[in-house]
Amino acid sequence: MKKQESNIQEKHSIYYNCSADEVVKKHMRKTRVTGWTSIVILVALLVYILFQKLTLATWGLVLIEVIVFLICKLLVHVRTMHLRDIFVFDCDPIKFYDVMDVLEKKVKKQRAKSTIFLYKAQCCRCIKERETEGLEYLKKVKFKKLTMQAESIRLNEFANYSVLNKDRPSFDAVKKDLEKLPNRIHKQYKTEKQLYQQVMNYVTLHELMWDERNTEARELANHLLDQQTTTLNKVGIHMKLAKLDIVDDEYVNAKAHLDYVVAHGNLLSVVDEARALLDKCVL
Repeated sequence: MKKQESNIQEKHSIYYNCSADEVVKKHMRKTRVTGWTSIVILVALLVYILFQKLTLATWGLVLIEVIVFLICKLLVHVRTMHLRDIFVFDCDPIKFYDVMDVLEKKVKKQRAKSTIFLYKAQCCRCIKERETEGLEYLKKVKFKKLTMQAESIRLNEFANYSVLNKDRPSFDAVKKDLEKLPNRIHKQYKTEKQLYQQVMNYVTLHELMWDERNTEARELANHLLDQQTTTLNKVGIHMKLAKLDIVDDEYVNAKAHLDYVVAHGNLLSVVDEARALLDKCVL
């Protein structure tokens, strides 16, 4: 078995050294600047078009106007995704929860609220003694349009909570819902299919560990680890590999995995569990 190094330098979000309040202020300021810039450009183009004859060049300006609007919308979406880096790269569920808590009060659309509820549920799962609160948020997640991406993530989170609460019947029910999901959605994009497969792999890993099929679980966990790009997912898989190694008395490898969790897990509740397990890996 290859030994995992814990002194790897992982990337951090652009908000790593900011407080939750500072993150919200910066995000809202950038969003307002983007919004007003798009409005000014669109109004200027519209005024210019009104005073021109409808020529091919004028229609070209209309196309530019539409493109500018779409680019501005994309920039807002990208900046929102940067917020999620606080969770997936900084491993700071507390700060990310606080940011989402503020943004929840500012959004009105149901889809945006559901996305925030989902993020808050993910955060609570990683904060000690907040699991009950997180499950309540998860139950409030309701997307009007059924998509492969949103439903895969939602069901995966239900599976995570089932594992956390040691609720095997609930886990099995969620797994069945996931297996039926492709038949419920006709329009599926390549990236959504890839995400769905990754979710199924994670759920399968939970199942293998639950059934104590450790050899298969270790093989799948190592495969998933090689594919990961976020620190959050790497920490989770290292923790699973550590538990598998402890069961098999592979304490040297287990310690290496646990060292990674402690070094990079930051404020995730799993770090405390990793420190406790390190006592079992004394050489």
